[in-house]
Amino acid sequence: MTGVAAVVRALSGCLRQVEAPGLPGLPNMDRAPPQEHTRTYKTGQRVYDVFRQRLAAAYDEWGVSKGTTPASFFDLMDQAIEFHSVLSREFPADPVSGPFSGKAAVIGYWTALAESWEMLSSKTEAIVADGDKVVWVGRVHWRHRRTLRTLETPKIDVWTVWQDRAIRYYEMVDSAAYARAVGRLDPAPQEA
Repeated sequence: MTGVAAVVRALSGCLRQVEAPGLPGLPNMDRAPPQEHTRTYKTGQRVYDVFRQRLAAAYDEWGVSKGTTPASFFDLMDQAIEFHSVLSREFPADPVSGPFSGKAAVIGYWTALAESWEMLSSKTEAIVADGDKVVWVGRVHWRHRRTLRTLETPKIDVWTVWQDRAIRYYEMVDSAAYARAVGRLDPAPQEA
């Protein structure tokens, strides 16, 4: 097993345990119908391999456009997608923290993201598929439009796939760096 695959397997194990007593409201990422990822197309390609390729193209397009073209992500989503972020527990009132249920709400997330943040860069380090999970590992660099502070952070996105559509998404970023960028930690000095 490669190092990245081992990390993905470990993350999947952690995510299965997330919804536990004392941690209400966090998603249990292990609810997808079993073995759906073993289906193949007439070409012989497995469903999650095709999804992984399409997801890689969506992240590439999104990075090149500096975050202004999320439509390729929408094409990958089921109408009833569940969209979650590590930020939702610490920043429940933040417009991009979620959770979001359904494609229309997720489009609202991307709108709020564009209104609040300017993407400076996005770099894919790996995309790994295992079972019904496809994990994007990368780095992003954003500038908050209100505070003008930047957020440069590793980012991990876990996509759960069923019948060649994303049914769940879970985003992980450095929440302390996020808090600094939005002014919740180390707020800017008040003008007199």
